[in-house]
Amino acid sequence: MNIGVVRCGCDDDWCGAIPLYLLNITQHLDLALKTYLYPRLQNNPVDVRNPDSKIRITGQFVRQLPGVTLLDLVIEKPTENTVFRKIYVPYLKPVSTLKPVVERHVSVITPEVEPVCSLMEKYITTLDNVTFLLPETSCQYLLSKDCSHEERYAVIVNPSRRERSLLVSISGQQIKLLPSLKQRSPVELVINGQTRTLTLGQPVKTGSQEFPVYIYLEETVSRPIVVLQAEREGLVIEYDGVNARVKVSPRYKGKHCGLCGDFNEESYREFVGPNLCVYTDSQDFVNSYALKDQQCHIPSQPIYPVVCPRTRQYYQEKPVQEESWFQRTHKERLVTEPRCVRNKVWIRYRENNICVSTEPVPVCKEDCIGSLETQELTRHFLCLPHDSPSVRELLEKVKSDTVGELVPNHMDKIEVAKTCHSLYP
Repeated sequence: MNIGVVRCGCDDDWCGAIPLYLLNITQHLDLALKTYLYPRLQNNPVDVRNPDSKIRITGQFVRQLPGVTLLDLVIEKPTENTVFRKIYVPYLKPVSTLKPVVERHVSVITPEVEPVCSLMEKYITTLDNVTFLLPETSCQYLLSKDCSHEERYAVIVNPSRRERSLLVSISGQQIKLLPSLKQRSPVELVINGQTRTLTLGQPVKTGSQEFPVYIYLEETVSRPIVVLQAEREGLVIEYDGVNARVKVSPRYKGKHCGLCGDFNEESYREFVGPNLCVYTDSQDFVNSYALKDQQCHIPSQPIYPVVCPRTRQYYQEKPVQEESWFQRTHKERLVTEPRCVRNKVWIRYRENNICVSTEPVPVCKEDCIGSLETQELTRHFLCLPHDSPSVRELLEKVKSDTVGELVPNHMDKIEVAKTCHSLYP
């Protein structure tokens, strides 16, 4: 995919005026580039018919793997053509990857942010932007999991700051991301019991041919970052041996569990455990997601008060032979309370358009909890190109809560929590 082209040239008069020392420097640079990128080099000095006293440089980005920036560099000189294939350029990005200006302005007035869970040395920030202390114990914890009936993935963390590791279960694969014990030692990972070594510019592919999972290195100023990317599952993990970032698809809203939170876009009561009870202390919440074994020693009961929701019995319509994790831990259907629901203007992006709902979308208030079970609602939207002069007026109507005056031109489905309930009985 040709994303950007750079051309350099000169006319005869200008080239003839170049000092000899500068020409000598360019010759040395040309030789150094060929030496350093020799494995990527294709050189043709035979039957070259390029214009005299002109140099043409073309850079073409290669879309081979999302997140890995590769460049084909072509240098056409009067005496030869030189091609460097698939050069790894981590700090150079195509112009098409820049975020539109309108999206940056919209992010200021809307609470919708990129769904990212951050695992730091001593803290965790959830998908709903709540930060709490992560204790250093001998236990392993469920960090992030798809808690729908599909159970697409699960991420388990060992929080030890000496040998912190991540275990990712996805697409039938068990992938363990290991820390690099020494600063310049090779970066290794374990896939289904087999140890693999990662190399810059050479991604590791696992999973099925149709739905692959890629693991690759991304170079930074301080240390290389291991990136795990599964497009079908909507999961990206960035890991440097100590810190990690878990990015999940918006489709997991209300279907997520683990220390990264319930991902319901509400942060008022964030510490919801696997039993749907709300913990008033973050450490009790952390303990609820511990994978208990002989080496894990934590209190068997919460130390601080726990608030559980009012429920009614859940009746299963069809018997199943084996219950999933979601079914085992959520056997109650929550009662929706009218006071727990508020209306919201929904903003979303579709390709190069910004869309605003012209009808209210019911969501749970901050002092209430949404169920993990979701439902699809059909709503009308007004969609405009992101560079349209009318976008500013559209956003002003969102601020003033007058979107009902807009004339819709699009219809779409929205996924929201099926029920909302009060935290207190």
